[in-house]
Amino acid sequence: MPANIFIDTEKCTGCGLCIDVCKDFGLEIVNHKVVKSNKSIFGCVGCGHCMMVCPTGVIAIEGRTLSPVQLFDLPDKSTVPSYESLLSMLQRRRSIREFKDKPVEKEKIDQILEAAQTAPMGLPPSDVLVDSEKRYSCSVCPGVGMSSALCRHFSASKSIIVE
Repeated sequence: MPANIFIDTEKCTGCGLCIDVCKDFGLEIVNHKVVKSNKSIFGCVGCGHCMMVCPTGVIAIEGRTLSPVQLFDLPDKSTVPSYESLLSMLQRRRSIREFKDKPVEKEKIDQILEAAQTAPMGLPPSDVLVDSEKRYSCSVCPGVGMSSALCRHFSASKSIIVE
């Protein structure tokens, strides 16, 4: 099922940036405002690119596990690691095939989920199982279940299994 596109046409400047990034052709300009198009190929996949590039924030996508509260601002360029630092980190990666039988601290799970939510969206969305015994909730967003669209630190398009 496609995601739902909501547009506040009153505030739209008609810049067209959202149209440039929509690979479904689900948006078009009519009378200098962006509107949903009837030329959509397969329906909105909920990638959120149109929301991210909109300078006035007039587009909201909901459905397919995406919500505007899950978006985050890009970090300042001064915090970006150098090529050498990034390459070193990637070269140090290893697959872990044997695990200790001890619980993972909630703070570490929060950090893993925060990092994972920045990964490009994969379709179809997959589930996240953090604990088979109890429902996990994010310590950054207290009281919000991880399957809720109200927590920006969770995106069901990521596969993380921590049991």
